[in-house]
Amino acid sequence: MADHSASLIGIANQLGDSPFGAVHRRLAPTFSIVVLWVIGRHEKRNKAAESTNKKRHDDRLTHWASRRMAMISPKVQVCQAMKGKIKSAIERSSQQVAEWFRDAVLDCPKLQNLKMLKAKAKRRWN
Repeated sequence: MADHSASLIGIANQLGDSPFGAVHRRLAPTFSIVVLWVIGRHEKRNKAAESTNKKRHDDRLTHWASRRMAMISPKVQVCQAMKGKIKSAIERSSQQVAEWFRDAVLDCPKLQNLKMLKAKAKRRWN
């Protein structure tokens, strides 16, 4: 009986190899783990968003405001002078934003048309 084991191993190797070879065999499990992790994170984020969306509008505003304060305000005691500096910095930044948008031109034709129609109607009645 002839020994055909070498040729059988060669055929098995040719059939079993992916186009990417050994690299693919080593990276495939890692890739699948990463994909599962991303899917899990996405589902967790969706559940949090759904629970927030189910609340009333006022509750949602309170929720986001408290989240913002939790990010901004530190957990340690802050001296009164530091609190004053933080407050003035926040006020200054909101004044800057107001100044940036004060002279902004609306780029929404429907809104501009609505304002023009209201002004025209107002002039007619006066």
